[in-house]
This record gives sequence, structure tokens and C-alpha cells, in this order.
Amino acid sequence: MFRANPNDVKVLRNYDEASRWEAKVKPMRGRAVECKPLGARNKSHANIRRENDDIVVRLYNTDIVRYKPDGSIIIRQGGYASQTTRKYLDAVLPMWFASHQGGATTVALVGVPGSQIMHSNGDNIFTVDPNSVRLVFTNPVPCIVHKVNRKGMNAVRAKYAVFINYMKNIRKLLGEERFTSEPPEKRYLSDDELLALATSSEPSDHYTAMVYLAWNGYYFNPRNPVIRFNTILVRLYRDEVLDTHTLPDGVLKHDKFKSLF
Repeated sequence: MFRANPNDVKVLRNYDEASRWEAKVKPMRGRAVECKPLGARNKSHANIRRENDDIVVRLYNTDIVRYKPDGSIIIRQGGYASQTTRKYLDAVLPMWFASHQGGATTVALVGVPGSQIMHSNGDNIFTVDPNSVRLVFTNPVPCIVHKVNRKGMNAVRAKYAVFINYMKNIRKLLGEERFTSEPPEKRYLSDDELLALATSSEPSDHYTAMVYLAWNGYYFNPRNPVIRFNTILVRLYRDEVLDTHTLPDGVLKHDKFKSLF
């Protein structure tokens, strides 16, 4: 199976190096459209070209690096933060790139002020610090995290206090014992169906909802009901129970609620 490997790629730290290398590389033979390989001459998926005065590095169908005559560098990810793109950016440029939030985003490590989130779509613009040789990321994506607002969460939970207390009392009564050995009749309930059971005045409906919440697929966990119901409430009432915080430039934290937005 073919795997993109950037080990043979030339490091091009700035416009001058990229311009000299592009002028030096000979086009691959037998191509209808001129193609200058970035690394080994039998690999065309990574190539380099001159476009007016810019020098452009292309990976597959995306121009991932554009060197400008003024010294600035523009990076694009083509809408997808892939591991392959990060590897080639690492190989070509004088900085480091890593994943954040489980690979969902790419961060650039360019020194002070630390790691900064890159745009998946659009231009990531880096300029040269006039007081040093460092590249400066001029338009990073702010790192945003969400935290539970206790007042808002308590207000939401109050709407379902009878059901929540029912589940807690069953747990206190039975401890770690199973309150059921049979999985629910319906393996999937819509949010509306679940909330209808939770707000019902019938204990049997509460029991049905609790059984559903206790089974996660084919696995039973007596701790699941309260935890899963709390997670569902956060998802359904996210605008009421979650506060948004924008972190200082260069500071990254994991946002455990990112999937809700």
C-alpha cells in the first residue's frame, strides 16, 4: 500500500531557499503539464512551482505552502486537518505542527507565545519577525473552551428533579446490583421520547427510562443512568448550561464539549 513519505523532501525555510530550489529542480519527463517534484523524482504527489513571483508547494490537490517575495508564508490545509499534510509541513518548514482535540485541528508551534490553532479552511498567514528570524502566526484561530455553568445546570436539572431523584434512590437501594438483567425493548430512544418518560408521573415510565440509560449498547452499568442523563441534558440545553471562554493567545486546552457545537 502506498504511503506518502516526506523523508526525501527538501527543507525550504524561506522565500529565497524556495526560489533557488524551484529554479534548480528539473521537470519530470513525459508530463503534459510541467511538474517539478518536491522530493524524489519518481513522486509527483508533492511538487513545487513558480506562480508569478510566488513559490508554491502542492500536495496532491492542495497548495499547502505559498512563499511570498515579502518573506511571508501562507499555509493551507484544504479543509481537512490530515496527518499527511502535517508531516509535509513539518518536513518543509522551520516550525512544528501537531494535532489538537484528537486530530480534529492542527496547531502550529512557532515559539512564543506557544502553540496556536490553524484554520482548516482559508489562509494561515505567517510573517517574519523583524527583530529575529522567527515566523509569527498573524491570524491564528482563538482557542475556545466551554465550561458548565452550575446555576444554569441546576435550573435545568430542577425540571427533571423527580426522575433524577428516582434514579438516585434506586442506586442507593440496590448499590452495585443490577436492577434489571434484560436490555430495553428499544435500543434507541429519541430525545423527545426519553424526556417524555422522564417527565411522566408514572413510576413505570421512569423505570423504562432508567433501564434504557443503564444499557450502553450491550453493556450494563448501574452508574450509567444518572451520568448519561446528565450528558443528554447538557447536549439539549447547551446554550443554557455552558459558558464560552476564549483563552489567551498561545494557550491551548481540551474542550470536552466541542462535539456539541
